[in-house]
Amino acid sequence: MIVSLTVFSLYLVVTIMSTHSCIIRNDVMIMLRKEHIYECPLLQALSDIESGSDDRAIGADGERSRFQIMEQTWISYDKFQHDFSKYASDPDVASKIAIKHLEFLTEHFQEETSIGPTPADLYIMWNIGFRGYKSRGFNPNRVSLTIRNRATRFNNLLLLHTSKN
Repeated sequence: MIVSLTVFSLYLVVTIMSTHSCIIRNDVMIMLRKEHIYECPLLQALSDIESGSDDRAIGADGERSRFQIMEQTWISYDKFQHDFSKYASDPDVASKIAIKHLEFLTEHFQEETSIGPTPADLYIMWNIGFRGYKSRGFNPNRVSLTIRNRATRFNNLLLLHTSKN
């Protein structure tokens, strides 16, 4: 039986560790160890919804990779170690950048709200940015219906990938 993550007030914290782990937090930490960092259910769901898991996807605003990362976001975490136009299609490099950004979003959300973000919160921040969501009072009802619907789909994809692992 698949149970909604939000029913149990689960929230996601993603971190890069030497063992390439994705962590889902509740009262108990559940660590899902994977051979490749992009096999984390959270990253799988994000990749599915952002690009259909197409490593070579290029969005209308120039975002790239399976995670649709903007060049400025890439540079802020990568510090010019990997050329954006060349390495955005590398799932290992893109996953590391995505996780760093998810860590940033999670940490700042927790600092502002004293609680961890839900999967929907993470997805909304991924799309409208931390400041954009903060300016809306971290209220999902104050973002566009399109983003809210995609956040629901993201949550469903996360549940699907979590049940597979």
